Amino acid sequence: MNSTLNTNKDPTCSTIKSLAPEYLIICSPLLKGCTLKEKLWLEFLVNVATDIIWSNSAFQSLVLPPSQKELIHAIATSQISDSSEFDGVISGKGKGIIFLLSGGPGIGKTLTAESVAEQMQFPLYMLSAGDLGTESQDFESTLRSVLQMATCWNAALLLDECDVFLEARTSKPLERNKIVSIFLLTLEYYEGILFMTRNRVSNIDLAFKSRIHF
Repeated sequence: MNSTLNTNKDPTCSTIKSLAPEYLIICSPLLKGCTLKEKLWLEFLVNVATDIIWSNSAFQSLVLPPSQKELIHAIATSQISDSSEFDGVISGKGKGIIFLLSGGPGIGKTLTAESVAEQMQFPLYMLSAGDLGTESQDFESTLRSVLQMATCWNAALLLDECDVFLEARTSKPLERNKIVSIFLLTLEYYEGILFMTRNRVSNIDLAFKSRIHF
């Protein structure tokens, strides 16, 4: 995640400038961080990093029935405030919130996730189903890594076009069934907010229906 430090506004800046040269020389002008859009780990100049500017109008401009907007906001808010207070029968299980946004292209599924993230002021880590791979072993490793990072950063996760993971399982192909099973099991222990988008609204695996909150 990009750093939010700006030394030009930092109240400790005068103290930093007053340090002896032998101390300043060991201070790095760079900060390491991750760009959420490009998904790259890079180094950033300290003196050009700034605070995040959140958009307070994004959620208000979202075109949804008022009752649905209120429900989305209430669910997201309750997850943030209560996630550390509530635990299920099995520790760490079932503490996440899952939104499933369905419909054709261009109706605002991705915008909904972005607007909620702006309103709640948390980062949004976005990836598509293709980013997770098609082999079950690679899929599980990548998914666990992504969920761990999102939890560590207090970020919401947007999984775009995840139809392949949600479709009802059949006797064939076995590899896809294995991926769906891994996806289900891993989500059980995710403690953050997850948005999933899909273009089709039918043929969802029954096991997912009990895990989706909205």
